[in-house]
Amino acid sequence: THPVVPVQQRSARARCLPQLNVQNLRPVSPSLPGIYRSAAFEQATDADAALILDGVRIRTVLDLRSQDEIDKALAAATPVGRALFAAYADGAPVGPGQLASEGTGRLRRVHVPLLADVDAFWVEVATRLSPAKKAEAMLYRSVDGKRYDRLLYDE
Repeated sequence: THPVVPVQQRSARARCLPQLNVQNLRPVSPSLPGIYRSAAFEQATDADAALILDGVRIRTVLDLRSQDEIDKALAAATPVGRALFAAYADGAPVGPGQLASEGTGRLRRVHVPLLADVDAFWVEVATRLSPAKKAEAMLYRSVDGKRYDRLLYDE
């Protein structure tokens, strides 16, 4: 057996909850119990949905993505991911016999996009690069998309 390590002593990676496809699902902070952060739910599996709905009992989702990001995620979503998105968007009931069976109330999704146009944001970041970084970015963009993205993220 492994010793139990308090959440605040673990790295961010170790604090991630066990799931298959929903990336980076983890508590926001030990001082904010019951509040989690994650990547999009659209790639969820049955196991992910069970963890989200009845394991950690997430009832409200604050979706910070732009509509474009949501549309792209839904286009590539798993069937479970689509159903999960719809359940939160439609305010599915919570309780015995429901999709979320533990507790009461309704699921809900609140859309609060931080950036209306994410692509325009990254274009603006790219235009503000120094001449040397612009040359590096042009090279990466044509041969290595991940390195290009990393270069922009690091700016």
